[in-house]
Amino acid sequence: MTPRPRPLSPWTALLVPIALATGACNGDKDETTDDSGDPPIETCADDDACAEWEICEPDGCITGDRNNSLDEAEAILWDQEIRGVLQQDGDQDYYSFQAEGGEFIRISTQHVPEEREGMDTVVSLYSPTGKLHMQEDDHAVGPVSTYDTVLYAYLPDAGTWTIVVEDLAGVGETTHAYELLLRETGGHTRETDAIDDASYDLDVDRAGTIWAVGVALEETGDADYIQLNLPWEECPIYVRGSQFTSGTDAVATVDLYDADGVHLMHKEGLGPEGSGAYFEVNGGEAVLEVSDAQGGGGDDYWTFVYISVDERGYSWPSENEDNGLPEYADVMSVEWETNEWGTYGVGLTWGTIDPFGDEDWYEIEVDDGYYLTIRGSSDDLGSYLDGYVTVYDSALNVVASADDGSDDFPDLYNLGPLDAGTYYVLVTSVESTAEGLDQYYRMSVAQSDYQLAEN
Repeated sequence: MTPRPRPLSPWTALLVPIALATGACNGDKDETTDDSGDPPIETCADDDACAEWEICEPDGCITGDRNNSLDEAEAILWDQEIRGVLQQDGDQDYYSFQAEGGEFIRISTQHVPEEREGMDTVVSLYSPTGKLHMQEDDHAVGPVSTYDTVLYAYLPDAGTWTIVVEDLAGVGETTHAYELLLRETGGHTRETDAIDDASYDLDVDRAGTIWAVGVALEETGDADYIQLNLPWEECPIYVRGSQFTSGTDAVATVDLYDADGVHLMHKEGLGPEGSGAYFEVNGGEAVLEVSDAQGGGGDDYWTFVYISVDERGYSWPSENEDNGLPEYADVMSVEWETNEWGTYGVGLTWGTIDPFGDEDWYEIEVDDGYYLTIRGSSDDLGSYLDGYVTVYDSALNVVASADDGSDDFPDLYNLGPLDAGTYYVLVTSVESTAEGLDQYYRMSVAQSDYQLAEN
């Protein structure tokens, strides 16, 4: 979840002294007793004499900190780990740092201790002109196990930049401590490069890891290239982007090519418009091209792409390429479950409309009185396929068909209730000229004794 950006404004709080201080301060906490015999009162000389969630005021140590506004921003250095506390509701901690311009950076926060629960930091980055440049709650791809927040950004301008750390829900506690770290990241492309001479070489050597690569599109029509060295054949590749893009003019677009230069995937609006995925890449390597959807470029055209792979072989079964006729249809394996609404079974598959004129036939056995629902994805994944789906009964009579869906792959909901028997699902392309490995889809075929909600 990406929080609504907060404007830069001073944070104020009602500071209630814990006691009235008397007597001299010597740099440590002292205890004094007034003539009335009341309990001793703690006094202080400076903030170092107080707990980390307190500051020293004339009346003693009170809960609070001194970096609650832009004017109070605490200056920090690169690669210097800073410890902070969100000790009160609504607390915002401000930090400032100097940049030369042209840096690719990584800002992270981590709970102290790591297993601390109840705090969810949001990190905001403001430019020297005071504009919100970047913001993250967790990580661009979602929660990660090792950090609370990880923010990547490109700094086009020199000057004083500002970091603001706060809690997503605005909750503060004296135990809500975090460590903040600002550093440059070397994971970024450089000029000049080409599809056969990528400027950044990345060993994607294991599953479960996210690699962040920064891209600055410095000129109109610029495209940058990332060489991916893959760990195995039939390698699933995922490419994601940040949901927050206010600090860049780029509409990030990625194209994936295999080792032979064959085009596999095209995804525009990476991040706000979803992520790209290709389920089996062979040849040991691939190239990722990053550009702007409108061919733009300049100082404010930048992005980060987040790359990951899965273990060999995608978890959904792939089609058999000899399934071009009903008699050779792929028989779908159905996994069954029972829930509060009834009984539900689903078969999963993915495939490509290739070569030219390809037809993909699937067969499924449906129980008497059950409904059939077909759902799929193509454009959302980065596919060029504009799919067409037809459902037939055992006599090859058309039950239903569709060529329109939210992402260029049609969905058919709750066909039925149907008579028991064999049914066929045919996937083709609306475009008669469609062919290629970039014409792919992912599809689920479900049967249920109740009607499914459309989504």
